Amino acid sequence: MPISPNSFRLQVVIPVALIGIGLLWIAIETARQGAELPEPDGRDYPAMPERPASKPGKSLRRFTNGIALSGLTNQPILARPGPSAPIASAARRTDVPAAQTAVVESPDTNPVRGSVLDSSLASVSGINTNFVISGRVLLKGAPPPERPLPLDPVCSAAYRRNNGERKPTTRFYEAGPRGELAGVVVRLTKVSHPINGSQFEPLLIDQRGCEYLPYVSAGLIGQTILVRNSDPVLHNVHPTPAVDGNAEKNLAQLQGSPDLKFVFHQPEDFLRFKCDVHPWMFSYVTLMDHPFFATTDSNGTFSFYGPSPGTYTIQAIHRKAGSMEKTITVSQSGRVEADFTLSVP
Repeated sequence: MPISPNSFRLQVVIPVALIGIGLLWIAIETARQGAELPEPDGRDYPAMPERPASKPGKSLRRFTNGIALSGLTNQPILARPGPSAPIASAARRTDVPAAQTAVVESPDTNPVRGSVLDSSLASVSGINTNFVISGRVLLKGAPPPERPLPLDPVCSAAYRRNNGERKPTTRFYEAGPRGELAGVVVRLTKVSHPINGSQFEPLLIDQRGCEYLPYVSAGLIGQTILVRNSDPVLHNVHPTPAVDGNAEKNLAQLQGSPDLKFVFHQPEDFLRFKCDVHPWMFSYVTLMDHPFFATTDSNGTFSFYGPSPGTYTIQAIHRKAGSMEKTITVSQSGRVEADFTLSVP
């Protein structure tokens, strides 16, 4: 029996139109809430970018807000970890068997923050693997409450699968109950030790639960940074470097697509990765031209090998709590402890 035009409108056209209006309202509301989040330092939570004028017949480009769809189909899909698999975020030589590599992993289920001791660095000239620099960073003062994130329904479901009932908030201060501060980059300063970052395994950043994990990490100039999409949604990966010589890119990444690759060639503190589709998503990578650094884990601790014997300046730097420096002496063997206390501004 043929369907009358009135029945077709009632059964098909009107429901589809209502669904489209609902999805459009969700997108507009998400963008509005993201744009209304405060900008504490001019680099957190910028307003959503303006959409470029669309052209007829370019539906995919309109859907991705004009983001370049490159590198999505010409590479094999890499193996993906399970929901709680740790992600090693430190430099590790690619020409050394895995059995020779010892990575100290964080006890929590979040990705490793870069607190590692890597025996493969022994083959890099000038690194004193008999000497370990380690310590803890604490936060003094009560940090301001983290702000809730305006997740849309799809991202809310993905976030709950990854985090349970933990509320989605900003991560300006990842501090423990006794002030243990995660996400602090600890490094030697005023040290010259050129190193080829391309020799080391990639630094991995995952998009999981509509968050970048880890939030703060560190790596080497020339080292490959892989960005993965483990979410059932479209993301776009938009690094926005502030140092000349580090190129800005903006690439869409579909669910299940290959990891995107980025390489930067100049040192930079907290180089920002963001997602223009979900304006609450950020990750910050500090790039060094020497291997004497680490980032603190959820216990506020860090460890890395020392350089040749001598006196050095060690610095702890945090995006919100500022920085602190100390002088240490590296000898032929042993360990030096360097603890820091940073304060809420």
